Amino acid sequence: MKFVTKLRSLSPVDIYTLLWASVMLPLVGLRLRLQGFKKVYSWADRSHSVSQAGLPDSTDLSARLGKMINYVSVHGVYRASCLCRSLVLLRLMRQKGLPGELKIGIAKGDRGGPKTMLDAHAWIEYRSVVINDRQDVAGKHAVFNFDYLHDKDAQMTRVNYAKARAQPQLSAQPLL
Repeated sequence: MKFVTKLRSLSPVDIYTLLWASVMLPLVGLRLRLQGFKKVYSWADRSHSVSQAGLPDSTDLSARLGKMINYVSVHGVYRASCLCRSLVLLRLMRQKGLPGELKIGIAKGDRGGPKTMLDAHAWIEYRSVVINDRQDVAGKHAVFNFDYLHDKDAQMTRVNYAKARAQPQLSAQPLL
């Protein structure tokens, strides 16, 4: 009963967004496995006349979109990874003309084993505000730079830990 009451309180646009996310999350997960990150990211980041000013209440709208996609991922039939959720949210924001930014970072894991594990995580930021995760996520992860995806001649370089961790800067050696 509670679910039906909540569903009735949603606008038609919100219901469409929930249905769209229910379809897109498994499709994006499959595309990531078959085509790889670079192709799926270029699809998700494709601009639909992104406005720098955005809509008047665009921060609230972005947060609402993020909550809906996270809800579908948790309560739907497909449990999407953080990368999958973030790519779907980025695509949806681009369709609405919002300039979101995909962030991917790594951090030391706390698994308690003899070897140190690395944890990777993805999230979306809109005007430096985390949309689909906790606000402190950026402070806990060293963030990768994605400039190489937009520049055909650029090489992927090591992440700059100095910005994320306030440690001495690593030399920029090519990874590939």
